[in-house]
Amino acid sequence: MLGLDEETGGIEQEQICFVLRKGLVISFQETPGDVLDPIRERLRKDLGRVRRCGSDYLLYALLDVIVDEYFVIVEQLGKRIEELERKVVVRPGNEDLLTIQELRGLLITVNRYVTPMRELAGRLNTIQSELIEKSTRRYINDLQDHTVYIAETIGTFREMLLSVENTYHAGQNLRMTQVMKLLTIISTIFIPLTFVVGIYGMNFDHMPELRWRYGYFAVLGIMGAIALVMLAWFRRKRWL
Repeated sequence: MLGLDEETGGIEQEQICFVLRKGLVISFQETPGDVLDPIRERLRKDLGRVRRCGSDYLLYALLDVIVDEYFVIVEQLGKRIEELERKVVVRPGNEDLLTIQELRGLLITVNRYVTPMRELAGRLNTIQSELIEKSTRRYINDLQDHTVYIAETIGTFREMLLSVENTYHAGQNLRMTQVMKLLTIISTIFIPLTFVVGIYGMNFDHMPELRWRYGYFAVLGIMGAIALVMLAWFRRKRWL
């Protein structure tokens, strides 16, 4: 029996045991609190088929509400995956990778318990016992179909997480490429400027521009013109 902890977002699991006898169902639990209150309420208020049918139908009803809680958990995990997918596409962050790993672990946990429940429903559906009436088998068959659907949904969500992870890495690589591209452009612009500064940084006596009144401003103008021409050329090549 699984439950979703709304505070931590984790999954709580508890072992529960049912003993089916003629006209009797006995249940054992590890801790107080469960998802079986809807069945208790239907028994108290004589709602639905629970009181009119046999103990085998009551067993089915108890298993059904447990599986319904699987649906709730998987649906909540699906919403979290969709929200993460939108966030990763818009602006991936370093914490997203941890969220992906956390969600993958939660899906694995749910699937670990869905699989034996599916096998249990299959055995109940095929077992030859006078304790299970023929009219109840169609409900048990629906229960088995639900567990199969949940398992398939978990598989789909795991594929979605893999896609989200690939999108995350692609976004990180794109950001890194853009940063490297910008740094390369800046370095390329400063190469000729460094060349010009290097020439006029040589302390030779016979350099006529060194004693020219407007030499400093002319060199700055030339360096600015070189940078602007290179920026315009980068933009024309669509590198910016």
